[in-house]
Amino acid sequence: MKCLSVRQPWASLLVSGVKDVENRTWATHYRGKLLIHASSKKIPHDEYDYYPYEWYNSLMNAVTTNAIPSAGQFPYSAIIGYVTLKDCITDSKSIWAQQGCVHWVVSDAYLFDTPILNVKGQLNVFEYPEINENNLPPAHKADGYGISLEGSELVVKTSTEILSIIMEKQGNMLCIYPTPELRKVLGTGKTVDTWKPRPFDTVRFDLPDDIRRFRHDHTDYFIVKDEQGNPCEVFDLNERLLGDYTLNVYFGEEL
Repeated sequence: MKCLSVRQPWASLLVSGVKDVENRTWATHYRGKLLIHASSKKIPHDEYDYYPYEWYNSLMNAVTTNAIPSAGQFPYSAIIGYVTLKDCITDSKSIWAQQGCVHWVVSDAYLFDTPILNVKGQLNVFEYPEINENNLPPAHKADGYGISLEGSELVVKTSTEILSIIMEKQGNMLCIYPTPELRKVLGTGKTVDTWKPRPFDTVRFDLPDDIRRFRHDHTDYFIVKDEQGNPCEVFDLNERLLGDYTLNVYFGEEL
């Protein structure tokens, strides 16, 4: 089966359904199912701070919702899932599309239940003969990070471990990083320089084996500041400077 080697965190973002474009300097005529191999090369965590805000915020939301592992838990030198390569174009409107690159448009992401470890990557699209489309390892379909509004309820897919962190270490505070996609999903309307979601009454956490629901207390904007106390600014994909902030959702009693 055809396979492509990709560095982390991009590999995990692809098979989680969060990232729908892979940027390359070259195109391929191949179309169809494509195994994603997480290469051995590690990106220093401090490089994340230099990503466009759309990428960084999507990455942080993916960690919060357990769509991808945290930085220290990424699998390396492993085939971790597969996507369907639909096209190679140069004018994708995805937030993941870089100018000057060939945009490999992907969909139908699947994450293997158990990664195939100790696999050495190769350049270009390569053949991995141990797998074909008729004997794929057990996998589950991924649909990106799960943050949505259902009526008057904010719904967040995550893990039991991450919910414990949200409740115990963050004091019942869920941190949401604004992205263009979430502004559409949450039905947001723009205020002076931030985005405000539609009102909601409850916060529901969909866990692998449970559902927990809490009363919504309030939502604050957290403005990120530098060491001198000045509001930080970040670049977006259009090289505009924007205020750096998060939505902090506080919730109270369990219902």
